[in-house]
Amino acid sequence: MNEGDDNIKEKMSVPEKIGAVLFFLSFLPLIYAIFRSFTGVMFGFRSFAWFFGFGAIIITLVNSGPLFFLLPAACLIYQIAFGRKVIRYYGKLKKASLFFIAFIVLAVISSSILAETSLDLKIRMTQPKINPHLTALYGETAVSHISYQIDSRYEIKYMAYSPVLPENEHFEIQITPGNEVYDDLAIRFIDINKDFYKDLTEYVKAKENIPADADVTFSIVSIDFGDYHDGDDYKVLFERTRYMVTRISTKSR
Repeated sequence: MNEGDDNIKEKMSVPEKIGAVLFFLSFLPLIYAIFRSFTGVMFGFRSFAWFFGFGAIIITLVNSGPLFFLLPAACLIYQIAFGRKVIRYYGKLKKASLFFIAFIVLAVISSSILAETSLDLKIRMTQPKINPHLTALYGETAVSHISYQIDSRYEIKYMAYSPVLPENEHFEIQITPGNEVYDDLAIRFIDINKDFYKDLTEYVKAKENIPADADVTFSIVSIDFGDYHDGDDYKVLFERTRYMVTRISTKSR
């Protein structure tokens, strides 16, 4: 048998059939990476940004853990070896393989060409999540006075303004890697109103009948700001603040 002779075999052996199945399955890591290239991958070190297209494919293959990084390399070696030793000698299998690989290449090219379009689509699809998220945390009235605009397309981050903050202050809204909405309005409000948390702590102690000399730790779940404006007495917000007490410790005598 000459190494250059093609299509001289008619029937595949059982090991060759199994090898052919494994050949097509070996493209699964790349197919997954291509899928992520359309849906987007968030990646970064100090700051995070969404990647689409070819960049998302590379990030998915490289940044999914050491094992996942080695798997595509092992698959590529297997694909080349199986192609040289088996596929080239079977006409139908060769055509099916070339068609499949052409489809993979076309998908990679398409995802790269449509990278900006995919980003725009993701922004449009995730934007409707913002108001329901803010409403659940701060109340419908407060949200009706909030305005925001895109600050970074690649981070899908918005610069937002609310009357509960001073006019020259803003807070951020961002779409997380899990496609959830994150905002820091409550954090910015507490940072600006330095005594809010301390005074709220005293309110919580009184409401929960916690001894005055005890240390209490709690997390703020939501604040219904209503029509509150910066400069108003923030104590009106205490009864509209949902919190979760996480620890109570009494001082030893």
